[in-house]
Amino acid sequence: MKKSLKIFTVLTLLLITFTGSAFAQGLLGYGMAGSNVKNLQNNLHTLGYPIIWIDGIFGQNTKDAVMNFQKDNNLSADGIAGPNTFAALEKNLGTSSTNSSTLDRLLKYGTRGEDVRNLQNTLNSLGYNAGSADGIFGKNTKNAVMSFQKNNNLSADGIVGSNTFVALQQNPVKNSSTTNRPNSSSTLLKYGTRGEDVRNLQNTLNSLGYNAGSADGIFGKNTKNAVMSFQKNNNLSADGIVGPATLSKLNSTSSISKETSNRGSVASRSIIEKVIATAQSYLGVPYVWGGTSPSGFDCSGFTYYVLKQYGISIPRTSTTQYTQGTPVSKSNLQRGDFVFFNTSGSGVSHVGIYLGNNTFISATSSKGIAICSLNNSYWSPRYIGARRILY
Repeated sequence: MKKSLKIFTVLTLLLITFTGSAFAQGLLGYGMAGSNVKNLQNNLHTLGYPIIWIDGIFGQNTKDAVMNFQKDNNLSADGIAGPNTFAALEKNLGTSSTNSSTLDRLLKYGTRGEDVRNLQNTLNSLGYNAGSADGIFGKNTKNAVMSFQKNNNLSADGIVGSNTFVALQQNPVKNSSTTNRPNSSSTLLKYGTRGEDVRNLQNTLNSLGYNAGSADGIFGKNTKNAVMSFQKNNNLSADGIVGPATLSKLNSTSSISKETSNRGSVASRSIIEKVIATAQSYLGVPYVWGGTSPSGFDCSGFTYYVLKQYGISIPRTSTTQYTQGTPVSKSNLQRGDFVFFNTSGSGVSHVGIYLGNNTFISATSSKGIAICSLNNSYWSPRYIGARRILY
């Protein structure tokens, strides 16, 4: 009896020691619940890993977010938050802020991720040379951000916070420097040409709404077609060759973009920008099921309310909104298009407004009105399609 009691006591002490050690290390895994799980969910969501319900319950969604975070940080992707995962979270959160950026975190030198890649693409399209869009915030990206900030009367600290991000989305001042535009003194640019001048040409065409494809510095079929479309819209000889006349028009602020041509008058384009600005003015407003006012929105209530402010009437639900306008392929999305998702597993259940650069704004159940990327691990597989309701 005494021997059995001793064995039981030893086993109990071992169990207590193991359990204490686990909690000391802060191990969190599937099925656990409590304030520590809720803090974990908040931190993951802050860093751009979507959590549908920040409820303190470690379910499949939380496990998936943990695994995605671990993969991105070169950790063992087991879905269990242990010391290494928490250390990486702390490191990432040390360069982020939940309140200072509509992209969920500050973007600055050393930051990595899809949001950095989107930033680089945006800067390049505006004529600010951020270099290769590799998702790494390095020296070129910082210099490009600082140039953008100077041209847009912002504090030129090279850090992308809420003010810089909003400026990037709302009628940004493009770079007028010829260092990021096709060089007017260079040779003709035509099919088969390669180099930095071609890359700058592609960025310029893309920024004007002409799809030149990836800015890879290779003058291929997509670039030629984009040049010819630009030339036609600007009453130039549509030969697909970029000579002095085409360069001059490209570098002129009076160039007519394809986007404007497709959407009608400048006045209608202005309405679209006003709709987007109004939508962004409600960033942070809480999610309320059935909500259709600034005190709280659900996803379709948000789009319904924003358009209503400009006398545009659309149905109330995301399902019926998906029947409006004309369908748009993902590759042809333009600012103001409505993007739709299947978040319930049974068809259209979420809607947002496309902002450009693979981002959209919508009423999310976890963060209220927020800007998200179409490419992130939550939204990308749930994307259904888009409709052009605003013209």
